[in-house]
Formats: sequence, structure tokens, C-alpha cells
Amino acid sequence: MRSWLPTSSSTPPRLEVTLDQRHLHRFLTPLTAVDGPTELAIADDGLVAASVDDAMVTAVEATLHKSLCDHYTVTPGTISLDPDALTDILAAERRTDEPARLTYEPDATELTLEILSFVQTQHVDTDTTVELPDVGDPPQGATTYHDVDELARAIDYFSDRSAVVAVGYDEVDDVFYIEERSTTSTTAAPETRYRRSRGELPGSVTPGPARAWFPVGELAAVLEVVPPETIVRADYAEAFPIELAWDLTDGSDIQDGTLTGVTALIAPRETAGELSSEES
Repeated sequence: MRSWLPTSSSTPPRLEVTLDQRHLHRFLTPLTAVDGPTELAIADDGLVAASVDDAMVTAVEATLHKSLCDHYTVTPGTISLDPDALTDILAAERRTDEPARLTYEPDATELTLEILSFVQTQHVDTDTTVELPDVGDPPQGATTYHDVDELARAIDYFSDRSAVVAVGYDEVDDVFYIEERSTTSTTAAPETRYRRSRGELPGSVTPGPARAWFPVGELAAVLEVVPPETIVRADYAEAFPIELAWDLTDGSDIQDGTLTGVTALIAPRETAGELSSEES
């Protein structure tokens, strides 16, 4: 995951930002997919929020460039953040066409969110550190693009049937697929496979020998926080974390890079059935 790192400074962080409520909501919402601490890095050119769960299974990083803000005055540094509390307030506001103001003053230990009907403050720490997993790059893998609504429906189907799914790209049939896997049986074969051919996917495909197993609950939690009608890029490889990425203002832009991107990593999981087939 890439971040803007805050510049070194002996002065404490400061934040005074005004922006569209919709952009702030979309920036914070992906972080709620993770049950873990969240750090907000304040930099001269934008904000980067990162959250990792205690089990190091899911990590999310969201980026908000200052060009998306109506007002942006900061002193670089890092503070802790409770994204759930902030998104709850934003969701409760009926006049979402009004701007939101987010402030943190060095003399206080509170972050303040002001919108038309609500003002919320939350205690923050300035010594919080969230370490994102450093997974490097896989030697080879696949990249595919997906309509989030369709992909979420597929994962929802499997969530009632299996705790783990295999995600991969079949080079012979030229299709992306998801299939249920058993975490207990060493002989059970997949009963259902979700398939999308290269031509059915809403973006260019980089096919490769890619197949790994992931917990359905974590996949569903990440897809749930993606805005509707957004294009999600998926990068995956053999026994490697899956990386899901999207743009918080216009999902289609993720294909060409973006200044307002979200990246989620989900660690792979092995199943008894797959281990047995590899050992045979």
C-alpha cells in the first residue's frame, strides 16, 4: 500500500479542512470494514487514513487529496481516529449538500466534525501508529476489474454456504472465478463456481496463473463499504493477499490511477481440501 508520509516536524499536528460531506463520508467509510485502530496521517498534499485488524487479516488505506477540499490548512503529523463515530454522524445528517468541517487544534486532544445539524468531538492520540502489512509484489498473478454490486452479490451467495472461497483466474477458459471451498473435508469438490469471462468484465484483464483462498466474511465486509456502481480492481496471485482498490469519487478512474484511492488487503487462508490435493 502506498501512502503520503507526513513531513518531519517538531510542531504538533494541526488540521482545518472543509469539504463536501459526500467526499468525507466516502473517505471514512472503507475504514469501518476493519475492527482495529485507525491512524490519520496529515500531510501537506492530503490525508491518508489506515486501519488494520488485530489478527492482521484485513488492512484498509484511504487517500484524500487536498484538491478535493474547499479549504485545507494543516501542520503535518498523525493522530488516531474513530471512523465509525464520524460516519454515523454523517449518515444522520439530512442536508448532505452542505459542507463538512474537520478540525484538530494542537492545544486540544479532540478532533471536531461540524456539519449543519451536528457537532461531534472525539478524543485522539498523537502517538498512535498503525503498521500496514508489507507484502511486496507477487512474482506473477492476475488483475481484473469488477462492478462492485455484481461482485458483492456473488460473495453474498457464498457467505451462506462456505466460510472460505477460492478466487482465481482460469487461463484455459479465460475466466475469472469464485468457488466455495471446504475448511474441514479433504475430499469435497467445489459445488458452485461463479464465472465471468474476460469480455464480461468492465475493464482490461491481466490474466495469469492466480488462485488463492480467502475468508468470505472479510471479503463481504470490504465490498459492503464500496460505493454502489463503482468499479473495483482486484489483484490476486497464488497463496498471496488479494488487493481490492477503488476510487472514492469516480470508480472508473481506478483503472488509470487516482489521487483519491482506497486499497484493501485481505490475507489468504489455506483449506484442508486444497492442502490434501497438493500433497497427493
